[in-house]
Amino acid sequence: MGADETEASFDATASESGAVVNHEGKKPLKKSKLLLAVLYFGTFLGISDEFFVLTTSRQIAESFHKGSSGSWLFVGYNLGYSMALPIYGRLYEVLGQRKTFLLAYAFYGLGCIVSGTPHEFYAIVAGRFLVGAGASGMLDLASVALNGILLPFYLQTLDLTFFIHGRYCDCAVSGGPLGAILAGTIGWRWSFLVHIPFVAVCAIIVFFKLGPKNNQPVIETSSDEESNIEKTEEMPEAPRPPLDILGIITLSCAILCFVILVEMLEDLDTVKRHIGLIVGLGVGFIVFTATFIFIEVFWAKNPVIPLHLLKTTQVGLIWGTTFFMQMGNYSFVASIAPYFARMHGLTTIETGLCLGPAAVGAAIGSVLTGMLVKKSGKHRVWAIVGLSTALMSFTLILPRWSLFEQKMWELFYSFFFSWGLGMTLSAQFVGLSASTPEQYAATSITSYYLFQQAGTMIGITMTTVLQHLVFKEKLEATIGDSPESLKKIEHILESVEYSQSLPEPLRKTVNVLFRESYMVLLLFVIATVALSLLLVLRQKNIAI
Repeated sequence: MGADETEASFDATASESGAVVNHEGKKPLKKSKLLLAVLYFGTFLGISDEFFVLTTSRQIAESFHKGSSGSWLFVGYNLGYSMALPIYGRLYEVLGQRKTFLLAYAFYGLGCIVSGTPHEFYAIVAGRFLVGAGASGMLDLASVALNGILLPFYLQTLDLTFFIHGRYCDCAVSGGPLGAILAGTIGWRWSFLVHIPFVAVCAIIVFFKLGPKNNQPVIETSSDEESNIEKTEEMPEAPRPPLDILGIITLSCAILCFVILVEMLEDLDTVKRHIGLIVGLGVGFIVFTATFIFIEVFWAKNPVIPLHLLKTTQVGLIWGTTFFMQMGNYSFVASIAPYFARMHGLTTIETGLCLGPAAVGAAIGSVLTGMLVKKSGKHRVWAIVGLSTALMSFTLILPRWSLFEQKMWELFYSFFFSWGLGMTLSAQFVGLSASTPEQYAATSITSYYLFQQAGTMIGITMTTVLQHLVFKEKLEATIGDSPESLKKIEHILESVEYSQSLPEPLRKTVNVLFRESYMVLLLFVIATVALSLLLVLRQKNIAI
C-alpha cells in the first residue's frame, strides 16, 4: 500500500462515513497528543507488517517446506484488506468510531495470533487474511480520526499531506529491516506474536481517549473555552444507499479463483491429478466475474466499482494505470529479498536490509511529487517522468540481474525504479481526485484501492508461478529427470539453504539457472510498467 493510498483514505473514508471536517473555527482539543501518537503507531503496525512479510516470506514458507508458496502470504493479506476496505465506512456510521477502531484492532490481533501459532502453512495464510482485514481499518479509520482531532496548531504548522506521507516513509523504510531483525533473533513466530501487546495498548488508549460518537475525542474543557466554541447547526443525515455486499463477495471470489488456478498451474503433475478442480476454478472465475459485472451495472445502488465512470471520465485510465503498475511494482519488490538471499546466501537480517533502497526511493519519490504537483498544478507530466524513470532503471536491472553475477551494491538500482513508481502513484492520485465527479469521489477512491490490491495479488502470484516453472524446466534440463534428480530439484526449489549446501560447481550452476529464470519476472515487470505508461499518455492533464 502506497502513501497516496493513505492520503486517499483521509478524504474518501471521511466522505463515506459522514465524518465532520475539523475546520479552523473549531476549538483546540486538549490532551490529543497521546491519541495522535497511538493512531500513528497503529498505522505503523499496519504498514510495516506488510514490509516485514516481504522480507521474511521465504523463511516462513521454507519452514513448512513450501518455499515456492510464499506469495500466498501476500495474497492472504491483500485479500483481507480488499474485502474489509469498503465495509469500514459503513461500520463507522453504524457503530461509531470507537467500536469500529476496536473491531479493527481485534481483527489485527487475532490475525497475529493465528499467524504466529499454527502448524500448517495455510493456517498462516488465514491469519494473514485477518491481519489484512484489521490493517485496513487501522490505516483508513486513523485518517478519518485525524480529521476530527488535529489541533489548529498542528494544522497551521504541519501540512497534513506531509504528515501522512511521512507516516508511510517511516513504515516503509523501517518495517522490512526491523521485521527481519526480529525474525532473525526471536524467530518469525514471535515476530508476529510480539505485535499483540502493542495492539492491546493501542486499543486501551483508543477506548479511553476516543469518544464513542464520530469525531468526538475525550477532552476536558473549561467554561471559558466552551463559550468560545462555534456552535454548528445539526443537519439531519441523508439516507445512505445499501452496502454492495454481493459485489464485494463476487469480486473477492473471482480474484481468489484466479489466484488458486494460477498457483495450481505451477505443478504440471498437480494439474493432471486435479484436472476437474482446475476446470472448476476456471469456470468459477468466469461466473463470478460475469456476476460481479452484472451486479455493478444493473443491480447495485452503491457499486464497489462504478463502471459507468469508465465512459464519462478518465477515471478508468487511472484505475488501469494503478492496476498494471502495482502488478509490476510488487512483483519486483517482493522478489528482491528472495533473489539476493539465493544469489548471495544472506541471513534473514541481511535480507531485510535489501528492501531499504526500494522503500526509501518510493517514499522520497512520493513526497517529492506531492510538492511538485502542488507547486506546478500539473500531475500528468510527473506521472510520465516517474514511469520513464522506472523503465530506464531496468536498462541496468535487466542485464545485470539476469545475465551477470551482480555485486551487492547493485541493489541500489531498485532505488530508481521505486522512486519513479512512487512519483507516479502520488501524481495519479491527484489526477483521480481532479477527474472524479464530487458525488462519486469516495466510491472512486475506494475502487482505486481495490485495483491496487488486485494488481498486487495477481502480479505476485503470476510472476512467482512463471519463474518457478521456467527455473524448474532449466533444472530438469541440466540435472536430469531421474527420480533422484527430481527429488534434488524439489529441494532446490523449496529451500535456499539446501541450494547453498550444494557442491560449489553445482551451486554456481543453480545460481546461473536461477538468474536466467529471473529474466521472465523482469520482462513481466517491464511489460506492465510500459502498459501503465501508455495509459498515462492517453490521460489529459486537469488543472489542479
